[in-house]
Amino acid sequence: MGICLLLWCLGQGPAASEHLTFTHDVRDTNRSERILAYDISRIVAGVVTQSTASEAAFLGYLPLQINIRNGLLVIDGGGIVATANVPQAGTRANFMARAQLRVTDRIALVYWHWSNGELGDRNPAVDSIGISVRLRQRRTEPVPHGQTESLTP
Repeated sequence: MGICLLLWCLGQGPAASEHLTFTHDVRDTNRSERILAYDISRIVAGVVTQSTASEAAFLGYLPLQINIRNGLLVIDGGGIVATANVPQAGTRANFMARAQLRVTDRIALVYWHWSNGELGDRNPAVDSIGISVRLRQRRTEPVPHGQTESLTP
């Protein structure tokens, strides 16, 4: 309850946005992970292409969120589950932290960090940067009687 109130007090936005994100690993020169993701609200899903392992589909939930200066900077985190180890020496279940710095109304620079939090024998991580494009913003206020709901582009 206290965490929910804290997040609400920090100015968490009421609208659910849809984003398409592409990132590329910047941490290790011996391997490469490219991530293509789609997210809406706090749910994120996508695919990771790895140079040293097979591709992995993933699904995650990011319940922790801090919204700074009306969405100029958004920091969120949670858990991710993948169909293969990400990175190859890592695990299928990871924690994820993400920071998004809005450049325009639709474009943001993104930093993603995946790590198993040292829950396994090793703690390899993926640190990637990229671009996120907002596809549309969903209306959250009630629609007046007699009007149809529309999505804001």
